[in-house]
Amino acid sequence: MAVTFEETTREFLDRKNFAVLTTLDRQGSPQSSVIWYKLEGDTILFTTLDGRPKARNLQRDPRVSLLVLDKDDAYRTIEIRGNVEIRPDPERLLSKELTPSYLGQDPPKDPDGQSRLIVRIVPEKVIPFSV
Repeated sequence: MAVTFEETTREFLDRKNFAVLTTLDRQGSPQSSVIWYKLEGDTILFTTLDGRPKARNLQRDPRVSLLVLDKDDAYRTIEIRGNVEIRPDPERLLSKELTPSYLGQDPPKDPDGQSRLIVRIVPEKVIPFSV
């Protein structure tokens, strides 16, 4: 069952923090990646290429854990557990939005033969942590 973010969680997630996405591989082992993300309502969006391990993992098993770390205080985090929805992004709109925000430049060209995806995390559990 999807949950809504509290206001303090929303404020935290709306900052330009990095996150660690964990998916499950074919054998059920965790596979983690650092990602950029965007808060949209009570969901989290990120982009990836269809040929990457995380995309293949998510197409097979939509369960994820996302650990967002406060860029100013690594002892302040929020873990979000949930499921994903995946849709194509042929215009690379999310990549064009996130790359300048995180890197201050336009995104590089995607590799030939790979398609850009938008992944939406629908949270089922939110676990804040701070020391």
